[in-house]
Amino acid sequence: MKIALTTPFLKTTGGIAVHVSQLAQAYRRAGHKVMVFSSESPTGAPGRLPENRLLRLPAFFLELLKTGPDVIHVNAQIHMLIPALLYNLFNAKARILFNFHTQPYIAPALPGSSPQKPSYSGLSGRIAQFLLNRCVNVVGPSPLLFSDLEKTCRITVRRHVIIPPGVDMPETAATPAACKEKLRLAKYRPVFSTIGVLSYDWKVAGHKMCIEAMPLILEKYPDSVLVVAGRETGKHTEYLRDIADKLMLGGHVIFAGHVASITELLLATDIYLHMALYESTTPMAVLEAMTHGKPIIGVNSGGLPYSLKNGETGLLVPPDIKALAQAAISLAGNPVLAAQLGRNAKAHVLQNHNWDKIAESLLSAATR
Repeated sequence: MKIALTTPFLKTTGGIAVHVSQLAQAYRRAGHKVMVFSSESPTGAPGRLPENRLLRLPAFFLELLKTGPDVIHVNAQIHMLIPALLYNLFNAKARILFNFHTQPYIAPALPGSSPQKPSYSGLSGRIAQFLLNRCVNVVGPSPLLFSDLEKTCRITVRRHVIIPPGVDMPETAATPAACKEKLRLAKYRPVFSTIGVLSYDWKVAGHKMCIEAMPLILEKYPDSVLVVAGRETGKHTEYLRDIADKLMLGGHVIFAGHVASITELLLATDIYLHMALYESTTPMAVLEAMTHGKPIIGVNSGGLPYSLKNGETGLLVPPDIKALAQAAISLAGNPVLAAQLGRNAKAHVLQNHNWDKIAESLLSAATR
């Protein structure tokens, strides 16, 4: 089977880029011919689309005519359904699948944040609904996404299916001790980490809670450290640094910026924290922490509870600094529970987020 995948992100660090690249590999392992189309493909490479949106649509349409895919799997950008549906007029047997990755609306999460408009409203909402309802199926990572889509954008999708994201199991000979030495974290106990790009205020709000919980954690564990990892952008980075400075956390909060190897950081981590608000899916960073068998403390909101089950595969806490600190202190003091949660988390991703199974489910949704 020929499959065309399109994505806005391919080289930019983030969940969508990882999702599409790993999904393409899973499709290929199953014996399918896969073409990935993106404006972030290397210049001159097959599948490279123009950066200009107006030029991108006809370019993608022409590529579809040239390559003749059986399935067109559009990720994240509804407007890319236009050339896919036009191609469908020439090849009525082609199946079109759309994949949502993020929620359509985010409430302000930081002081001074401006209210975000819904992704689609008015005429754009009607056009989006028209395009989505001409797909064979629309995929979302959790039921929350579709309820949010109706509530905030007034878009009803007639045919949709819930398929969680997948994650590759890590292959590394590195050890936690070696990674702690390499990252200069060996002197800290315990090592906490939180991962997420510093471009979105709801992710920054999660990092902020982790930082603000550190003074309470340090009262019990004075040798502990929090590593904040994620691509740094503009004012949000300075905002978090100012909070750490005002709390006089010194070397107990490390801003790692973009990390070349998430695997090394997670191996060096004793307890992973993820407090980003409103995410409708299970973030890739959480899934990766689960693959390493790490005990996780996450926020009890958004899509996270669909994979992180409180007391089974991790601990869920409300978006509250004291609750987070208490959970971190309790888990750090109970290594037996921490190890059990980590084992359960790893077993959960093996069973429910295996890429080969996810790819099979997606193709099944595309051919119904």
